[in-house]
Amino acid sequence: MKSINESVDLVVFEKMGVQYTWYLIFYNTSYCIYNPQKGIKSTGLLIAQEDDMISNGSGKSAKKHPLSLKTNSPVFWISAIVIIGSMIVELFCDKTITHVFSNLGLWVSQYTGWFFVLVVNVILFYIIFLFFSRYGKLKLGGRESQPEFNSFAWFCMIFCAGIGIGLVFYGVAEPLFHYLTPPPMGVAAKSIEAANLAMALSFFHWGLHGWALYCLVGLGLGFFAFSKKLPLTISSVFYPIIGKKIYGPMGTAIDIFACVATLFGLATSLGMAVSQINAGVNYILGIPINHTVQIILVVVITICVIISVIGGLYSGIKRLSIITIIVAFFLMTFVFITGPTTFILNAIPQNLGNYFSLFWKMSLFTETFSQTHWQNSWTIFYWAWWITWAPFVGMFIARISKGRTIKEFIFGVMVTPTLLAFLWFTVFGTSALYMEMFQGAALSRAMDKDISTVIFTFFETLRLSGISSITGIIVAALFFITSSNSATLVLSIMTSGGKTDPPNIQRIFWACIQGGVAIVLMLHGGLEDLQAATLVAGLPLTVILLAMLFSLKKGLKKEYDKIYR
Repeated sequence: MKSINESVDLVVFEKMGVQYTWYLIFYNTSYCIYNPQKGIKSTGLLIAQEDDMISNGSGKSAKKHPLSLKTNSPVFWISAIVIIGSMIVELFCDKTITHVFSNLGLWVSQYTGWFFVLVVNVILFYIIFLFFSRYGKLKLGGRESQPEFNSFAWFCMIFCAGIGIGLVFYGVAEPLFHYLTPPPMGVAAKSIEAANLAMALSFFHWGLHGWALYCLVGLGLGFFAFSKKLPLTISSVFYPIIGKKIYGPMGTAIDIFACVATLFGLATSLGMAVSQINAGVNYILGIPINHTVQIILVVVITICVIISVIGGLYSGIKRLSIITIIVAFFLMTFVFITGPTTFILNAIPQNLGNYFSLFWKMSLFTETFSQTHWQNSWTIFYWAWWITWAPFVGMFIARISKGRTIKEFIFGVMVTPTLLAFLWFTVFGTSALYMEMFQGAALSRAMDKDISTVIFTFFETLRLSGISSITGIIVAALFFITSSNSATLVLSIMTSGGKTDPPNIQRIFWACIQGGVAIVLMLHGGLEDLQAATLVAGLPLTVILLAMLFSLKKGLKKEYDKIYR
């Protein structure tokens, strides 16, 4: 009998002209056979309940694939066809697609920006409610489950998967941009008030709101996969709402869309990573900034991702995440020591105070009376970007969080990464503002030329600038590789029907697809197309996340009542 790890196969066979249907379950080394007509027959210690059953999503027992693929065929092939088809259309109709993406992105930001703002705030306050609620003591996987990773390794993987290249790309650039060109909030450019607002906005865009989105998806998937024994797929979170329809076309559609949105959201980050690294090697080695160099960089990064992801969760992703955090801390400490140290220390409490004092204003700001479009390129884009990353980051976090209580999960996924992001922006952003305001550095001119080069101009103002520049390139590459590793694993899990250890050939396939999407969109539209695609994909995913909130609420209540009442 073939073991099927933490999954169910639907076995249909015929005997004497009569068709029989059985569910074969293998879980925690025990087998259980379920006959819909006759009930449950257990051959091990496992006693299954019908509402706790899991499925491989396709509803059919998969034959061995000639390429050793383990796929949920509809999700895998439709996702692949949609993504590859989009790339082909982009190659041959680039101007038309650019125009379409641009118009769709503009429509989404102008007419649905208010919806993004409201939903993200609702999700944040629901996660805060969960942290302080009675549900906080529930464990992902049940009372007896234990964490798979120690707290440090767990946090390293969470932070590296969730933050990606954005922290390096925007660490200096965003505070400086808001200082030079503040939003329509009644603040004059290049003023002290603009500097305070710039740091508060940077905290806002990289703080609690974004990480709350990851919390929601991660909690939903972790709870339904480990506590309710459903497949580790996005559609499983909707079991309390649509029931067994998660195994039908509706569940398949949810998983397909999550895969496609994840790919485009990740391609945006890869485009940023390549721009950042290209700017860095241009600064250090004089290598030109052009498409040829960027394609080579994408290929090199993709090869690194493939090597790492083949190593698996333990030897590959875990170790690389720890290395990334250590190198990032080295760079941050180097900037802290060689930069305006006392100024940075003074800024820590002030930046936090500005963030919390302006919290409500920033959270609910929609440019209603100013009728400007600043938010389209910043807050709305950020929420769409976080949302398109939420399926894969949330699933990856769920995969590594079995055995954690809900309160511990929220603290590790939302609170701790937010504090580290605040520290990073305080060290880098505050130093950049100090240099621009009091030392006459040429950072603003670098911003006007190319936003991806500003961090290297910033490093140039520090002592031993060569060390910081080289380390900056390494950190940018490591952050993206770890994020891409996580995404590759998650895409493989989603397209295999929730199997937590998909074969290497699938991981290689999705790593190559990520690189291909990034190359095509960079060549034919640049970051503008990538950002527009993120906005377009983010809107329907926002609806899915809102429904996910209500489904999780319903599932947690039922579980709590079952255990404690």
